[in-house]
Amino acid sequence: MTLRYKFISLFLLLTITPVVIVGYLAYENGRKTIEQSTFNHLSATNIHKTVLFENWLKDKMDSLELLASCPFFTERFPAMLEAHVEGSVEHEKAHRQVNEHWQPLLNRKMFLNFMILRARDGMVVISNDPWNQGKFMDYQPFFQRGKEVSFTQEIYYDLSLQEPVLMMATPLKDIHGNLLAVLAGQINLTLLSQLMEMRNTLSATEDSYLVNSSNFFITEPRFGTGHALKKTVHSQGVTKGLTHKAGIDFYEDYRNIPVIGAYTWIERWNLCLMTEVNQSEAYAPILKLQRTILFIGGVVAMLAALLGWLFSGTMTRSLGRLVVATREITRGHLDIHLETTGNDEIATLARAFSEMSTRLKKTLVSRDALSLEVKQREKTEKELHRALSALKRSNEDLQQFAYVASHDLQEPLRMVSSYTQLLEKKYGDKLDEKGKKFIYFAVDGATRMQKLIQDLLEYSRVKTHGVQFESLAADQMLDAALINLGAAIEEAGAVVTRGPLPVINVDRTQIVQVFQNLIGNAIKFRKDRTPEVHISATHKDSSWLFSVKDNGIGISEAYKEKIFIIFQRLHTRDEYPGTGIGLAMCRQIVNRHGGTLWFESTPGRGTTFFFTLPDKPRDRIDDEQCET
Repeated sequence: MTLRYKFISLFLLLTITPVVIVGYLAYENGRKTIEQSTFNHLSATNIHKTVLFENWLKDKMDSLELLASCPFFTERFPAMLEAHVEGSVEHEKAHRQVNEHWQPLLNRKMFLNFMILRARDGMVVISNDPWNQGKFMDYQPFFQRGKEVSFTQEIYYDLSLQEPVLMMATPLKDIHGNLLAVLAGQINLTLLSQLMEMRNTLSATEDSYLVNSSNFFITEPRFGTGHALKKTVHSQGVTKGLTHKAGIDFYEDYRNIPVIGAYTWIERWNLCLMTEVNQSEAYAPILKLQRTILFIGGVVAMLAALLGWLFSGTMTRSLGRLVVATREITRGHLDIHLETTGNDEIATLARAFSEMSTRLKKTLVSRDALSLEVKQREKTEKELHRALSALKRSNEDLQQFAYVASHDLQEPLRMVSSYTQLLEKKYGDKLDEKGKKFIYFAVDGATRMQKLIQDLLEYSRVKTHGVQFESLAADQMLDAALINLGAAIEEAGAVVTRGPLPVINVDRTQIVQVFQNLIGNAIKFRKDRTPEVHISATHKDSSWLFSVKDNGIGISEAYKEKIFIIFQRLHTRDEYPGTGIGLAMCRQIVNRHGGTLWFESTPGRGTTFFFTLPDKPRDRIDDEQCET
């Protein structure tokens, strides 16, 4: 692989990796948010429709009881019932008068038909349906229970009517409370299907329906006709709902279409309420986000490839001219002169070649001149060798640094941020609010990634850039940390106190950083009260035990180790700024000194951080100890 393609590959790797990570996190967070929103909506819909169903039945029963208690039935109807003779003039008159009373409910389609069943034998004495007239229905549950209390019978399939039936019944008594008959009404279940189809959203696939304990549809589903008590449904959601449970699941519905469904068991009526929405509709927004992320990734990849091509071109052109000049000089053509600018290794090498050719040309005059030329040539060759060696060492150092610094991610991120801002400046008037928001997210992400990389490099230098330990007073290092935190202490009105502190053998800069981070955190993570911080030290088991105690918000025991992991945060950036590396760096520094760092806390009352440092002088710590 040529140098140019290596540079292009490097630029692609450094730019695509952050985009892929951010895109994946955005996709996962979006998917979880949409799922939770869908779950909440389906659960709320089931609760709402259960209440509607209960109120719907109660409204029908109230109407039936109101009809039974009207003066006509309590005062005049008893005499009509006593004089009842099928086909008589009195019967026809009673039938007309009764019909006048229940006709308003029939007109409103709340009931399909009414029946008055004689109490002693269950015979239908009056009905608006001639087919029922004169029949004995003493075996029916709605008659047996309706003599005692108002009763609603479970929905069943009536073979004679060839349709699902819901019957309600209530006692019909005279003015003295004596039972005369049972007033029964057949509910119009078409209205119940319409009730289940009511939706408070514009969803194109949301569907609600009722299923009985035998897996039969009770109401018509949105995407089917003629299903009520004629067809069964055995989807995974219905199966779980019929186990008298409530929940949400992913499965295929009665159409064999993947859906997200909520199931609720209505105990009183032995019915399962199902509310479902197609998965394709629920996940449509996240699929759109996925396409947007892929588009942005493609644009970033193209820009990275272009920048890599341009950057590599500047180097390959200079090296190409240097190779040509070298070949010409080896052939004896000493008129070669390279025009170079800059102070890098390639420019230095080019100038050395130019000087060599000039000196060789001037010394070709005599035998002594020739000897001088040979010596000069040898000298130039040595300089060339040193320059090449220096270039090789420099390249090795650069490669090592690139490896340690994650291939110097900061510059590509700055480039991404700059070009994104140029893109907004040039095409901002052509972008909608969503496009501008995407550009803002890209710039903000690049800036935060740059800060993370800087903190990561600082974290990695704890071991590699530390100095030799020396004996120093801990008070001096604490004073230096407090000076650095002067502005934050003054702004918060913090009170910082200390006890007697010892002389310890440490890396001064790093221990100052430990004090600064711990005290800074105590000031940052505070309640609406004056921060109070106390620093003390005690001698214990050949070590000095330091403590930094505050009265801040405290830390839950559940995060005992999480807070020491690099880039781990317990709060959002809007609540408390930072990258989440401070405590990880403190632990790394304390480990390098051969000590340990931990905390004890009571949420809401404060936190105390403890760390130990050896009391015996030492100038280095092995890598295994530092890692431990």
